[in-house]
Amino acid sequence: MRKNTFLYTAIISAGLHGLLLFASSTQSREDSANLHYSKNQSQRIQVKRIVKIKNSLEQKVEEKVVKKAKKVVSKKRKVVKEHSLENAPNPKKVVNSGQETQKARYLKRVRDEILARKRYPKIAKMLKKQGVVDIYFEVSYPKNLSNIRIKKGSGHAILDKSALETIEDLNELPEMPDFLKSEVLKIAIPIKYELL
Repeated sequence: MRKNTFLYTAIISAGLHGLLLFASSTQSREDSANLHYSKNQSQRIQVKRIVKIKNSLEQKVEEKVVKKAKKVVSKKRKVVKEHSLENAPNPKKVVNSGQETQKARYLKRVRDEILARKRYPKIAKMLKKQGVVDIYFEVSYPKNLSNIRIKKGSGHAILDKSALETIEDLNELPEMPDFLKSEVLKIAIPIKYELL
């Protein structure tokens, strides 16, 4: 920002000094000694006008630089406010942070169990079928599965069927924590089939 201000000021200053030098060099030294008072006065007025123009140009450049600086600062403040709002602790979450941690651990265990039981059908591998199946299901206390369905298919029936079977065959689903007795957890998980 300072480099731009300095650059603008240097350009304006050089231009104005050039004008002043040009104006003074057009008259020889002899003419300047013989000048009439009114001509001296008119030169002084011209110099004053040039100085005023220079000052007004410098002021405009400074105003533009200040406006740009204010815009940059306001953008940075907005970003800081947005980040601080996102990271600000929610009082309800702080109170339940232990329970939220337990819930997150439970959901991770369910996810790990599903991924451990996932089977890539041999026919799909031979046909080089790949895709992602988004499965939706609900878990209620203690470890009951219900409402199992495909939320978004992979485009290959064999992969969709394998993903459904993976969820339906979950016999060893971890037991829900006691504080979740009254809740029904709605879970959506992508099951990815890809050839490595």
